[in-house]
Amino acid sequence: MQAMKSVANEKKFTSQVIKSSNDEFGQLVDVYNEMLSEIHQRDGQLDKQRAGLEIQVKERTVQLTDINTVLKRAVADALVAKEEAEAANHAKSQFLPNMSHEIRTPMNAVLGMTDFLYESELNDEQRHSIQIIKQSSRLLLGVINDILDFSKIESGKLELDAHPFDSHTLINDSFALFEVQAKAKGLVYRLELADIPAMLVGDSIKLSQILMNLLSNAVKFTAQGQVQLAVTSQDLPDNKARVHFEVTDTGIAVDAEKQLLIFDAFSQADNSMTRAFGGTGLGLAIARQLVRLMQGEIGVSSQPDQGATFWFWVDLEKSAASAVKIKVYPDCQFTACTLVAEDYLANQILVTRFLEGFGCHVKMLNNGQEAITAFQQQDYDLIFMDCHMPIMDGYQAATEIRRFEAESGSLKHIPIIALTAHALAGDKAKCLSAGMDEWVTKPFTRKDLNEVLQKWLPEQLIIVGQANANKTNVVPDLPVIDMQFLQQNFDFNNADDLTFIASLLDVFQQSTEQTLDALQHSIDNHDAEHIRQLAHGLKSISSNVGAMQLSALCKTMKQAGKTQQLHNVSTLLVSMKQEYAKAVSGLQQILSGTQ
Repeated sequence: MQAMKSVANEKKFTSQVIKSSNDEFGQLVDVYNEMLSEIHQRDGQLDKQRAGLEIQVKERTVQLTDINTVLKRAVADALVAKEEAEAANHAKSQFLPNMSHEIRTPMNAVLGMTDFLYESELNDEQRHSIQIIKQSSRLLLGVINDILDFSKIESGKLELDAHPFDSHTLINDSFALFEVQAKAKGLVYRLELADIPAMLVGDSIKLSQILMNLLSNAVKFTAQGQVQLAVTSQDLPDNKARVHFEVTDTGIAVDAEKQLLIFDAFSQADNSMTRAFGGTGLGLAIARQLVRLMQGEIGVSSQPDQGATFWFWVDLEKSAASAVKIKVYPDCQFTACTLVAEDYLANQILVTRFLEGFGCHVKMLNNGQEAITAFQQQDYDLIFMDCHMPIMDGYQAATEIRRFEAESGSLKHIPIIALTAHALAGDKAKCLSAGMDEWVTKPFTRKDLNEVLQKWLPEQLIIVGQANANKTNVVPDLPVIDMQFLQQNFDFNNADDLTFIASLLDVFQQSTEQTLDALQHSIDNHDAEHIRQLAHGLKSISSNVGAMQLSALCKTMKQAGKTQQLHNVSTLLVSMKQEYAKAVSGLQQILSGTQ
């Protein structure tokens, strides 16, 4: 009892009770001592386990601390990687429009300048060379367009622009584009157009792109026989129609195992086709993606030695709108004053030549800020605005011009036409939201600009239906002497510059008087070619001294000689002589300091 009390009070399990007998008390002492020994052993084990546990906790704490540090570093690295990925994605998104702009801008100048060269006096070999340049440039543009379209599809930036359109016009126009090429190869080229709804709602541009791709391939891969386009439709519920297009040719057949692969990117039925026929192998891949975007289907059926049939269908909504046909004349002249903002020199020259050829007076500027200043200083009939320019881009400039119009309370709305190399989804909407009225993509043609001018200029500024001879008399109202041109090149307060202008005036007078006399002689002898040559030389000399009105008259005289329309050239020569006298007087005033 005393041993038990001692253990209970002191918690010492090492004290043993001395056994004094072997009776029941002796047995109880043995059991009690064993119990104390077991408790002591267990306490020892617990102490060891507690000590080991503390060590484990410390080690685990260190491990967790290290892991936590690693996790924090991983989170930080992940955030950096996320930001880098977002930046890379943004850069990729910007790459498409930038690439489009950088390629289309010089391509516009290449195609435009080859058109001018083709219309100039060339021998057969030179003309053939220009044709090759034009053809190669357009093939390159086609490749660029395919790559851009495919990139837009991959990045999810290709969007549909649904609007009412005339289905018959779309089909006939798309079909007609390849008629000359087909007939040049001796092919039978046929269109079977069923009774389909006249007006439909959809993206007519993308639909035409699909159709033209199939027609182009059919003509390209068919050496003999025929190419046929058949179009049918089937009425659907909810005022819709399923329009089915089928292009059948007697050209190269598509093997059964290749029919599933032919719509894949960079794939053609045979790798040798790329070398034999050209192309990127993207056309059908793009067509399939466009059809899928329109919730339709596309496919091909072909038998060996029997050609191929490519087909697709799309479901389109019927439109109650009537077709609005805007009369567009093949060629017009204009007595309009136009402002052009364009920073690329080659395109400046191109647009100026196009517009001056139409009879327009052109004010060319380098950026949007200059365009705003010019707009505030003078009235213009129409503005052409490049979108991507230094200092201030076309979007900002258009917005500012619209703001000035609103603040001034003027009821006049000057048309602003975007001349842009940006050709991606959303660019048109961005132009319109900035206040522009229309969107013309580079590369554009003389025909594109002529149609835009017909659409947006008032009727009184459009001259329609005149013969070439009458058109040659359309001369814009230009200054006798372009002071801005001279001031950019000469300092009127510098004696040396004035001396140079005086010598320039002497040369100008001598050359012009001789040329005018020679022109009179050539007119009397009906020598059209000599008239053209003389007028061409005088045009350059007049431009060099800033006599822009005289230069424009010379250009008109040159055109008359070129077209051999000489019945109005005598009157034109009188105007040239009068303008020459005014130019001399204007230059003399500059020299005397009375300008």
